[in-house]
Amino acid sequence: DSAQLQQVFLNILNNAFDAIGNDGAVTISTSRGGGQLAVEFADNGPGLSEEGLKKVFEPFFTTKKAGSGTGIGLAISYSIVERLGGGIEVRNGRQGGCVFRVHFPLPA
Repeated sequence: DSAQLQQVFLNILNNAFDAIGNDGAVTISTSRGGGQLAVEFADNGPGLSEEGLKKVFEPFFTTKKAGSGTGIGLAISYSIVERLGGGIEVRNGRQGGCVFRVHFPLPA
């Protein structure tokens, strides 16, 4: 459903913009291969700790200051992507920042 994918992408982008501040950048790229279509969102913010990488999709987990976020956006995004038959992962980029990858199987 396009409205649900829009919500997923906006949640990822909102988190990226919060992480990078006014001077950062977000790069969006797509790829197709191995029977999948993938969209990657890479930012040049500070990245996540090991704990953050493990917990980022858990409900109510946030790295933001108290009162600045509920910690449910990425948990909702994870649920939507899984329900639509896809997957979502996060890793730190080689030169810093975070990379979120959302992927779906292509129809046969």
